[in-house]
Amino acid sequence: MQATSMNHTRKTSLLLFAFAFCATSAYMINRIIGDSLLLARVGVQVLPLMLVVGAITVGGISFVWARRTRHVSVFRLVLTTQLSGTALTLCLVLLLLYAPSSSIVVIAIYVLAELRGCFNLILISTLLNEHFCSKSQHGPYAFVNAGSPVAGIATGFLVGIEAGEVSPEFLLGLCCVFDTVTVMIASRVATKQTDASFQEWQTHSEPGIVDTLNKPTKNIDKRLRTFTNALMAVVITKTVVLSIVAFEWKVMADRALGHDEESLERYFGLFYAISDALILAIQLCLTRSILSRLGIRLSLLILPISLVGAGMFSLLTSNVRLLFAALTVARGSMVLRRSIHDVAVQIIYGAMPRRVRRGVVAKVLGIAKPISEAIAAGLVGLFATAVPIRTFAWFWMPFLAVWLFYTLRLGIAWEQVVQSKESAHQG
Repeated sequence: MQATSMNHTRKTSLLLFAFAFCATSAYMINRIIGDSLLLARVGVQVLPLMLVVGAITVGGISFVWARRTRHVSVFRLVLTTQLSGTALTLCLVLLLLYAPSSSIVVIAIYVLAELRGCFNLILISTLLNEHFCSKSQHGPYAFVNAGSPVAGIATGFLVGIEAGEVSPEFLLGLCCVFDTVTVMIASRVATKQTDASFQEWQTHSEPGIVDTLNKPTKNIDKRLRTFTNALMAVVITKTVVLSIVAFEWKVMADRALGHDEESLERYFGLFYAISDALILAIQLCLTRSILSRLGIRLSLLILPISLVGAGMFSLLTSNVRLLFAALTVARGSMVLRRSIHDVAVQIIYGAMPRRVRRGVVAKVLGIAKPISEAIAAGLVGLFATAVPIRTFAWFWMPFLAVWLFYTLRLGIAWEQVVQSKESAHQG
C-alpha cells in the first residue's frame, strides 16, 4: 500500500514537473519578446503606464476567472486558461505579421505575458495543493517547481543565442505548442483525487465564514482570518517592492544597451537563463533541506532580508556602475523568490480548507498581486518625474520594512492554523 502511494506520488510529481516546464516555457518566451519589443519599438517611457494597464487587465480578468471557476474541475480550469492563451497568442502573431510597427500589438503582447505569469502561478499552486497538501514532505513541491527554472534555462538560451536569427512571430508560435502540451498533461494529472489519505479540514466556504454543516470553533475561524489577512499583506508589500525594483532594472538595462532591440533580447534571454540555472541548482540541492531545517517562518524571511543589503547599498552610492550592480543583485533576488520563497508560500496554502483554497489563491495571485503592481506603477509614475533621484530604493525600502513585519506575523499565524487543523482532525 505504501509502495503504491509512493509510486503514485512520483508519477504525479513527474507529470506536474512537465506541466510547470511547458507552462513556464510559454511564459518565458512571451515575457522576453514582450519586454524587448516594448522597449525597442515603443520606448522605456511607457513602462509605468504598462504596469498600470497590465495590473488592471490581470486583476479584472482574474476576478471574473475566480468567480466562474470556483466550483469547476481542475482540468477545466487548465483547459479554459491555456486554450484562451493560445487563441490570444495566435491572434497577436497574425497582427504582428501584418502590423509589425503597431504599438497596440506590442503592448498587447506585453500584457499577455503578464496574464501568463499570473495564471501560471495560480494553476501550478492549485495543482500542487490538490495533490500534495495532505502530505508532510516538501520534496514534491521543490521538485515540481524545478520545472520552471529548467524551462527558463532552455528558453532563455534559445532566445538569447538565436536573437536576430529567429523571428518574434515564430517564437510566439512556440508558445501555442507549449499551451497545447500543458492541456494534454492536465488531462492525465488533474483528475478527481481518490487517495484515501487525502483528507481535508473542510469548514468554510470563504475565509472567516462558518459552514453550518461543519461548524468550527470561533477560535479556529479567527485564526484562519488572521492568517489570510497576513498572507494578503505579505503579497501586496512584496509585489510593490519587486515591481519597483524590476522597473528600475529595465530602465538601466535599456540605457546601458543603447535602446537596441537585438541586444536587449540577448541580454534578457541570457539573464533569465543564468538566473534559472541558479534557481534549479538551489531547488534540487538545497530547497528541501532549507525548508526542513529553518521551517516555513524563517524560510519566508530569506527573500526580504536579502534585499536589505542591495537597497542600502544603492542608497549610499552615486556611481552609475555600482548602482547598476546593486540593481542587478536586487533583481537577482528572483533566484531566492522562486527557489525558496514561492515554494514556502505554496506549502502554506495547504493550511487552508480545500473549499476556500482555490478562491484565496486566485484572489491573492490574480487580484491582490496586480493591484499591488498598479500601486507600484502609480508610485513610479508620480515620483519618478517629480523628484530628482538616483535610485528608487527611497520608495521601496519602506515597503520592505512592512513586508518583513507581516512575514513574521504570517509565520506565526500559519503555525496556529496548522495546530488548529490538527486539533480538529484529532477531535
